[in-house]
Amino acid sequence: MNRKPRLYGHNKARLPDPTNHRRSYEVKVLDQADGRYSVVKRLRQRLSKLMDEVDASTIAKEILAHRAIFLLAYLESQEVESLDGEQMQWKTYLSVLKQLTDVLKALGLSHAVKSSKSLEAYLQDATKDKSLRVHSG
Repeated sequence: MNRKPRLYGHNKARLPDPTNHRRSYEVKVLDQADGRYSVVKRLRQRLSKLMDEVDASTIAKEILAHRAIFLLAYLESQEVESLDGEQMQWKTYLSVLKQLTDVLKALGLSHAVKSSKSLEAYLQDATKDKSLRVHSG
């Protein structure tokens, strides 16, 4: 039988003792991860590419890029587990996918697609260079 934790008396919930140095909190970041693992190498490569793509010149963009890479890794691991026959948690998966989309929009990646050349502009540039001849007829 599951009982709710008591919030009073001798067995009340307590925060950890801040003077306990045996279990001190330590900040861990991707830069400190063991680079011998292929997963860590892949995450670092993706992070580098993403930061180049979004021109992460501010700390805010760098933080968002780190979160985007982590969310992407989580989604990919869920997809692989699904292919291995495990039950997919669709609610969680779709929620994380929405979060990743929001982070990428905040990084400004939705604007990168709009700046690509149209087919008409490409053909005009190509005909000026005479590397591509367009026949009308």
